[in-house]
Amino acid sequence: MKTFYENLDYTTAKVTYSYKTYPSHFHKSIEVLYVTKGELITNINGNVITATKNQLIFIESNDIHGVNKSTEYLTLLIPPCFLNDYFKLTNGKCVANKIYTDEDLYIYDLIIKILENEDSNSLIISGLINLLLGKIIEGCGLTPARKQLEGLREIF
Repeated sequence: MKTFYENLDYTTAKVTYSYKTYPSHFHKSIEVLYVTKGELITNINGNVITATKNQLIFIESNDIHGVNKSTEYLTLLIPPCFLNDYFKLTNGKCVANKIYTDEDLYIYDLIIKILENEDSNSLIISGLINLLLGKIIEGCGLTPARKQLEGLREIF
């Protein structure tokens, strides 16, 4: 199966519920897959990653990824227009550990608040996203980013 570019034209963050698999793709948005039941197996840039209930998988902008197996999960898509502070902070780095365990359900609560406020003004959404990304970076750390185009060249 070929990888495809998913052209997401969102002007706000989107939260969706799913239980389906999804083919290998990439996009400019950051994606967070939050497992609400069972297990989720994904492939990010050729690495298989498994998460279970109350864990999330963090997918950087332009990472090649797909969902191979799942039970129930939430998908949070964060478009580039909300990532200026994230890119300033990371500056050539990326989240080191792609799995985050949400023991106190803080991230889950933020995702639900983003869902509930999807139609609110962008300052509220931006604040919630920055809290979420800050907590993930705090828990997962940062590492030097690999060149995104190298992964894309291998596929095309």
